[in-house]
Order: sequence, then C-alpha cells, then structure tokens
Amino acid sequence: MERTVPAQYPFARFAKGNVVVWADPDLMPPESVVKLFGLPHILSALHGAPSRASGLPTVWRWAPSWLRGRGLVVRQYAHGGLVGQFLGRYSVLFPSCRPMLREVRVALHARAHGVPTCRPVALWLQKKLGLFLTAYYITEEIPQGQDLLQLCRAVEAGAPCPPAVRQEIARAVAGTIAALHAAGIRHGDLNLKNLLVCDAGTTPQACAIDFKKARLQREVTLGEGLAALVRLDRSVVKWPASRSTITIADRLRVLRQYVRLRAGATADWKQWARRLRTRHLAHALSRRRS
Repeated sequence: MERTVPAQYPFARFAKGNVVVWADPDLMPPESVVKLFGLPHILSALHGAPSRASGLPTVWRWAPSWLRGRGLVVRQYAHGGLVGQFLGRYSVLFPSCRPMLREVRVALHARAHGVPTCRPVALWLQKKLGLFLTAYYITEEIPQGQDLLQLCRAVEAGAPCPPAVRQEIARAVAGTIAALHAAGIRHGDLNLKNLLVCDAGTTPQACAIDFKKARLQREVTLGEGLAALVRLDRSVVKWPASRSTITIADRLRVLRQYVRLRAGATADWKQWARRLRTRHLAHALSRRRS
C-alpha cells in the first residue's frame, strides 16, 4: 500500500489498486485505513438512508469497533433526478478528486474558525471508466444531532419544544450562520437539512454540514449573508412539517440575531426584514398542494 502526504493538504493519501483513500492521520492510523478499502462491502451490511432525489441509499451511519465507540457518517456522492437514475452508483466528475477535497478543505477551514460542524475523517475514491467515479465522504457523527427538518417533524408529532427552547435554537442557528459568513464561507445550499441541532450541555447548538456547494471567499458581505437566509426561509416554506411548526416569530428571531451579530447590536433588523419579503410562485404552489 502506497502512502504519500502532500505538503499542501493535511490528509494522508493511501492507494491500493484503483482505490484512493484520503484520511486524517490523527483519526485514522495506517492499520485502520486498511479496513476502509473494504468500504462498499461494509456498507452493504448497514441500513442506508435514501436520497430524496435519486431514491437510492446515499447516507449510512457506521460505528466501527476500532474507533472506540465513536460513530461515523458515510455519504456517497451521487447525482439525483433522471441523471442519477441513469448513472446509478456513479458520479460524473472531473478526472481528479479536487471537488471532494475542496469540500474537506472548507470543513477544516470552518472548524479552524470556530464554526460548529462535523469533523472530516476520510475520502474514499474509486475510478471507473473515463470520468466516472465512485466516491464516499466520511465524517464523525454529531452525537444526538438531528437536522431542523427532523426536529420539525418530531414537534409536529407531539414532541415538546417550549418557547424558551425555540428561542435558544433560533439564536444557535443564527450564530452558526453568522460564524460561517464571518469565516468567509458561502455555503451555497443552506436549508433545513443542512443544519443540525444537538444539545451541548444545557444549551442547544447548531452545526452546519454538507459543504459540497460551499466556497471560500475573502468576505461574505451582509447582503450575501441575508440572501442565504432567504434561501433558508424558502426551505421553511417548502416542507409541510416546517410550515406548520416554524412560526414567523421564529424566522424573525433568526434574522434579528444574524443582523445583530454581523452588523452590530444597534442595526435596524426590521428594515432588512421588510426588504427581504419575497413571494415565490413555486413555493406558493407547494403550499396549495400540501
């Protein structure tokens, strides 16, 4: 098994045949990396969560014994829609692993700047034919974390969520988004499923995940940040569970806290709230259908 460590990248590279594994040397010593080469076979014994777009399992929770009780999340890179149905398990990507490594770099940058997110563990890549590539991204599992949509569905089913807890969650969500933008990270796909909430002690914490579409830039302006909040708001409108459980007051709390964190405590967040009101035909139609 070949091993090289590029100076510009903190992960170690391991290769065996046409399979390449990039792994965090602090979490994955060489003897553990050997086990990752059997990853597809390991996943066949686990229950995977299907992608809404493709209908195929693309996310698995894995608790290997050699990690001493820590859980992992394995996510497969895959296309959705008709392209995903046609290609199956393959992803059409460039001949290099650069897009996946960029996602890892963004995650590491986020952690280095205090943004709550899961820790990258490894990338598993296997070249097929031409530009076809099978790829898996492995991260540490966030203990007792559930995304905002799962939380909404639990509340809809009767789980308690007192007003004080709702306020704490709104503040946590706004704080994490503000930290992302302060670190120069433009997420690109900010929605309810990419924000996890977990109980860190007695105060809920929000974690940002899934940096596939994220980009690092010198500065994320307040206007760009508020555009990301508009995208998040559209996600609230999209799902029946979130429409019935996330109130206007909850959404305004997130906006108010975000504006104050980015622009100062005296910023006129109400002015921004008036400017950000949107009427999107697609979401209005989805309201009527559900």
